[in-house]
Amino acid sequence: MELWAVGLILLSALLHAVWNFLAKNSLDKYVFSWWMKLFEFLIYLPVGIYLLASSTISNVGWLIAIISGLVHTAYWILLSASYTHGDLSIVYPISRSAPITVTLLAVLFFGERLSLSGIAGILTVMLGVYILSIDSLELKRLTHPFSSLRNLGVVLALLTALSVTAYTLVDKSGAQYFHPLLFVWTEKWISVIPFTFLVTFSRRQRVPKEWRRNRWSIIAAGFLSPLSYAMIVFAMQSIQVSYIVSIRQVSVVFGVILGGTILKEENIRIRLLSSILIFTGLFLIGVS
Repeated sequence: MELWAVGLILLSALLHAVWNFLAKNSLDKYVFSWWMKLFEFLIYLPVGIYLLASSTISNVGWLIAIISGLVHTAYWILLSASYTHGDLSIVYPISRSAPITVTLLAVLFFGERLSLSGIAGILTVMLGVYILSIDSLELKRLTHPFSSLRNLGVVLALLTALSVTAYTLVDKSGAQYFHPLLFVWTEKWISVIPFTFLVTFSRRQRVPKEWRRNRWSIIAAGFLSPLSYAMIVFAMQSIQVSYIVSIRQVSVVFGVILGGTILKEENIRIRLLSSILIFTGLFLIGVS
């Protein structure tokens, strides 16, 4: 395994955690996400126009792209709601746990089999997610059924993870009809349209205020998100995808550290333990 590629994946994980930190630290999470999506679209614009002009897309391909865009809109709305109601150190690890759902769906509907490491990974992720919002490791708290579901941020983060699962499955189909970069750009401008209507009709007055307060964070997040993805694509030239996906999940640990050290969120030791469990479980799933 190339060390430079591993370093690139770790840097990608850190950048992913950083832009999520910037989103959490914003005034209005919905407006910040909208601005960020707009900048992502503009960054991809030259490449997108070139690829679109030189491609022929079938009606089925366009239908999948539209579905992907709508699911991504739901993802951004749910992620924004999660950061509005929950801490970074809770929301980020849970929302990044989507691979467990993808794996379970593959077993249920596509007949794939789980290895022992895969089963161990699923159980480890479930344990990490369960104790993430518990404020104490006392036995009475650990055995209290569904205590985590009392936290609205946890519920929204779980829904966010499900939306990640949904667009992952849709995007896998879309890749058959598009150049990968063209599909990413198409999904972005499609998802921006309904998100724009939401912001225009419900948060119009907050748009300029968010820009004045957090313009540099918006620009940075809009730049870091595609850069983080580009690093992963580059690393794919040297490392197989399953290892890349697994190693990149260390971002959940970075997210918890940012939440604890900079945002001063509570119960950081327990959340750090949970994030390490989630990372370990996702790694086991990825390499199984």
